[in-house]
Amino acid sequence: MADQYNNFSSGNDGRSPGYQDQRYRTNRRNDTSNRFGNTSGNAVLDLAGQDPVELGEKLVNSLNPNTMFTTSQLRKILSAAAVIRNKVDRELANSDTLSQDIQSDVQYLRLRLVYQMGRESSVKASLSATNGILDMPSIIKNIGSSKKKFDDFYRLLESIVAYRKFKGDRS
Repeated sequence: MADQYNNFSSGNDGRSPGYQDQRYRTNRRNDTSNRFGNTSGNAVLDLAGQDPVELGEKLVNSLNPNTMFTTSQLRKILSAAAVIRNKVDRELANSDTLSQDIQSDVQYLRLRLVYQMGRESSVKASLSATNGILDMPSIIKNIGSSKKKFDDFYRLLESIVAYRKFKGDRS
């Protein structure tokens, strides 16, 4: 009887224990990344001509509350963006272009976002092109030296955090 349980847990085909579990996790991960539908380029890569607040609301409303990122995960990115915004307000009050130093900080913010996306599949599924609505790393990459694009990005982050908080964190 104990051999039946051992055979069952090892996949009945003599492979090592955990083989079925690994295959299941891989399939589930693929399903998670594809559950948002078309990923062929309908996602917003640049905020030009878009209302960041409405786009943030649309994103949060389209996500499954049980598999969505928590507000604390996104607030880490928002707090780093707030530091950059304070630099922009302090150093570039009369300019429409970002300094090289601030551009570097913005791209580091993209790195931190990608790290969060890599750590947590819910963040990746929510903020990458797989959601079919927007691709946050591409939006950050396209900011370049434009102060307006950075301001729009910051408003987008604020709206995502606000609507996520309004919708409620998962239990």
